[in-house]
Amino acid sequence: MRKTFDQVDTRTAILRIKDGALGPLPACELQLRPLTVFVGPQGSGKSLAAQVLYFFEELPYLVQWLLTTERGSASWEAEHIVGFLLDQLRSAGRRFATFANKKVRIDWSRGEPWEIQSLENKAALGFRMYRVNRLVKLSSKDRREVEHLRDYAGQRRHVRHHALFFPTERIVTPLLRTIGALRVVRLPITYDLFDHWLVEHGVESESEDNDPFETELLNILGGQVLRRGDDWKWKFKEGQFDLDLASSGQRANWSLPYLTRALRIQAGRSSVAPGLVLFVEEPEIHLHPEAQVGVVRLLARMVNLGFRVVVTTHSLDVLYAVNNLVQAGSLTEHNGPNLPATDVRLKREQVSVYRFRQGLSPESLVDEETGFISESELGRVSQSLAEEYNRISAARTAEGQGG
Repeated sequence: MRKTFDQVDTRTAILRIKDGALGPLPACELQLRPLTVFVGPQGSGKSLAAQVLYFFEELPYLVQWLLTTERGSASWEAEHIVGFLLDQLRSAGRRFATFANKKVRIDWSRGEPWEIQSLENKAALGFRMYRVNRLVKLSSKDRREVEHLRDYAGQRRHVRHHALFFPTERIVTPLLRTIGALRVVRLPITYDLFDHWLVEHGVESESEDNDPFETELLNILGGQVLRRGDDWKWKFKEGQFDLDLASSGQRANWSLPYLTRALRIQAGRSSVAPGLVLFVEEPEIHLHPEAQVGVVRLLARMVNLGFRVVVTTHSLDVLYAVNNLVQAGSLTEHNGPNLPATDVRLKREQVSVYRFRQGLSPESLVDEETGFISESELGRVSQSLAEEYNRISAARTAEGQGG
């Protein structure tokens, strides 16, 4: 029986790097729960892991996208299909295998099959990638799986979306469309399909069907977006103007409540599959801490509506906000205006948090007994600054400057 969107998804997907390494990521296993958070410094592999996960989750639709955009792709071999789609994740002009360390074996299991009829699949795939010759190799089982997806996509006009990727550069996507750049510049697939979501799947922002947590974030942002053909307007209390005149935080994050509304409205329809995964890179970009908390609550609300969320972040406020929702999820009797709303509370089994560091396997930051999320990775910077301040104060005292 298919899940409905009012049932909480409890499946655990698995991503394994079995041999070699992917960029800075060595052999490891990641358990992806309904809300998964990746934290760590720049260049530690967070985005690479998220992009590979997006490739696997959205593969049925990506294959159809390929068939409709690349002439002759209906006859491509499975390795060509996988290699081409991987290449499009990061750059439309460079090979993804650049990140392969000699040869890398990546395996993934969705935890349950895609809801694709007449396709005998387990939604478990893998591939090898070679840096030297930039080739992708599939086992015979995985090759048959991709060929099944190709044939399935070729026989149907519409294949459901299983994932939506919010790239860090989402701040410029609607503006690129406005100036026509998308017509002459080929962007990575994450840009292209994000723009596709905004234009084809978005709903008018005047809709009254707002979730309270969408409304909360829009109020914090101080307005909302209206779409007028290829033009985007920022509407606020005093009026409206072109979106490119809005603040960087508004331009970077209006798409979150805009598209979560679209997903809620379209849930269960032909275009959106149950358990669709939202990949959100750096939800904190250009945002005041209060707005960061609002984003976390909105994403938690989506999790409790049956969607799944993968977040990459550098924000300690994001971690604190997630931790509070997990701790509140253990409450059974207490509710009140000063506690997180029950609609956004999270159970321990719904959340994974991993710390990424260059050359080391990602480490879980969630205590298995208490569900408490350690802030050690991000908090060490604040601790270092506090210690530095104490040394400065001691030096000032020694010089007789006081306070």
